[in-house]
Amino acid sequence: MNDHYVTGSLDVTATRTAASGTGVSTMESGDKTFSTFHGTASVKDGKREDKHGTWSFTGGTGKFKGLKGNGTANADGTGTVEIEGEYELAQAKAMTKKE
Repeated sequence: MNDHYVTGSLDVTATRTAASGTGVSTMESGDKTFSTFHGTASVKDGKREDKHGTWSFTGGTGKFKGLKGNGTANADGTGTVEIEGEYELAQAKAMTKKE
């Protein structure tokens, strides 16, 4: 990956935080992937707990055109985020040779 940009929002109350946004990753080839994310966390005694969220690929360009996928993300409070999920690339169209 060459670049990754994320734009999002964060809503904070005394008992809960909620985040959502979009991401664009650009590979060295110039191909891009597009994604979204949503997450929440409980707040207790001023500290975030129970941090979890979801993500999904919404498409791409070049070899990532038609990219689909989704999964989960869980944070442990130390800056480490465990991300799991699945993705699928679009099937290449079969070429037929005319004779």
